[in-house]
Amino acid sequence: YDVEKEEIYAGEIYLEKILEMVSFEKIFKELPRFPSSRRDFSFIFPADLNWEEVENAIYSLNLPLEKIEVFDIYRGKKIPQGKISISFSVIFRHRERTLETLEIDKFSEKIMSILKTKFGGILRGEISNI
Repeated sequence: YDVEKEEIYAGEIYLEKILEMVSFEKIFKELPRFPSSRRDFSFIFPADLNWEEVENAIYSLNLPLEKIEVFDIYRGKKIPQGKISISFSVIFRHRERTLETLEIDKFSEKIMSILKTKFGGILRGEISNI
C-alpha cells in the first residue's frame, strides 16, 4: 500500500450523539403580505461611537422597522480625523398595509434627527459643514 510515504489520519463520528443535538422540528414563518421599503443613510460620527446604541435609538422610535443593516464603514480621505463614516440601510415594512412614500420620508426624517441630535451625526452630503 506504500503508506510509509503518506500521512494517515483516522477519526470516528458518533452520529447518535450528533443526532441528539439536532432538532428536526419544522418551523414555518409566513411570508410578508405587504412590500418593504429600503432607505440608505451615510453618516459621519465620532470614531468612538457605539453602534449598538445607535441601533437601539432607532428601534426606540417605534417605527415599522424590519431591520437595520450596516453595509460600509470607512475611515480615511475626506473623513475628518477622529470621525468615522457609517453607511447603513433601514428596511421598513408594516404588517397590515403598504407604507406610503410620504410616511417613509417622515420615518427617515425622525431617524436622521435622532442621529444628529443624540450622536452628533452628520449626513455625508453635509460634510463640508464640518
